[in-house]
Amino acid sequence: MVTNGHITTAAAVPNNTAGTVLFLSSSTAGALTTTEPTTDGQISKPVAIVINANDSMMFINLRGKTIGAEAITTEKLQSTITQSSHGFSVGDVIRSSGTNGQYQKAVASTAANSEAIGIVVTVADSNTFTGAWGGIVDTASAVPNVAAGTVLFLSESSTGALTATEPSTAGQVSKPFAIVTNQNTEMILTHFRGEVISSASANAPVDAQYLTLATNGTLTVERVLTAGTGITFADGGAGSTLTVTNGFMASGGSITGHVLPSAQNTYDLGSSSY
Repeated sequence: MVTNGHITTAAAVPNNTAGTVLFLSSSTAGALTTTEPTTDGQISKPVAIVINANDSMMFINLRGKTIGAEAITTEKLQSTITQSSHGFSVGDVIRSSGTNGQYQKAVASTAANSEAIGIVVTVADSNTFTGAWGGIVDTASAVPNVAAGTVLFLSESSTGALTATEPSTAGQVSKPFAIVTNQNTEMILTHFRGEVISSASANAPVDAQYLTLATNGTLTVERVLTAGTGITFADGGAGSTLTVTNGFMASGGSITGHVLPSAQNTYDLGSSSY
């Protein structure tokens, strides 16, 4: 019996091309096969590599991998979850419910509700579903029917849904979740950090020519409104008003000058008082 290393017993070596990987058969006890098992619950166990067809092979004692439940592939990152009366449908975006091993639909209404970690790709029954946690999702019914290259965000209004429209209302969360690679067929999950939308719809430019009541360290070309002779300001504070008072006229001052012909519609200030 050989447990590892080079095997040169021709009768023990399948007649396959040099370099062929041989797996433990999932259907015939004690046999080797070139076809890797793919059915849920079976084991993918590489056993040997053919060196010379029907002559020698290298026995490799590698650990087998269970197919299906709890198995995660590097391409799809999916696993099967048992959760009583989960209530999910294919395409639902889910997050942790706060209970160990339990999930609920995510929605971008608040930071807590938007912590999406996966999407449902198959539903076996009311207590069992398969979630995709990263990588490629090629379950057509889970992929929105939008053009390749479209960024999909977690919806702020429909629980568990994706949308091509980024949320924009203050307090909601902008959470990119996937990018479509084939319309209505395939997308790649992208676990980007969500951003809570602030109350300001946009940042004002700092280099605009603002008229202010005082200089500001952030602004670069603001103009400060300053009261001239006989003028006073009464500032009502943020959200209120600024009242400008002409102190010169209020104290009984006068403007002097000569009235020109009305057709000219102008005044020449001189010695007469009005």
